[in-house]
Amino acid sequence: MAGHTEIPFRDAESYDVVVDYTFKKRPTSAYMLNSGIDDNSVLPYLSININMNILKATDYKVKVEDGKGNQIMCKKLKRPINFIVDMGYTEDILDGITPTTYYVYFQDKLEQPISQLKIEVKEDRSLYFNDKFQQKL
Repeated sequence: MAGHTEIPFRDAESYDVVVDYTFKKRPTSAYMLNSGIDDNSVLPYLSININMNILKATDYKVKVEDGKGNQIMCKKLKRPINFIVDMGYTEDILDGITPTTYYVYFQDKLEQPISQLKIEVKEDRSLYFNDKFQQKL
């Protein structure tokens, strides 16, 4: 696949983004159970809802990867769709436990990327979408 910087960003008119910044209870881990820790913490959790309003004739597939190159989702596009990029607990993102960056690639029938969306959380708690500041977390 071409480098991230070589793939153009998707036209802003073709999608809507909704930042879902809620509080969720962290599931109890096996370590916590074995250690006798009963932590009922409710922590900030970040999800990005992407609503694709316009698809181009060349759009065949959407693929989501984290900043480490792990594939999160891959779907064929048949009509405008909505999907969620679940980034996780904010503290885990900032601590580097979960990825800080996600890429959404739109591919043609030959699986070549034709456009992308980039979602990134910076160290200062800033959320960027396609290298443009969105909000502080």
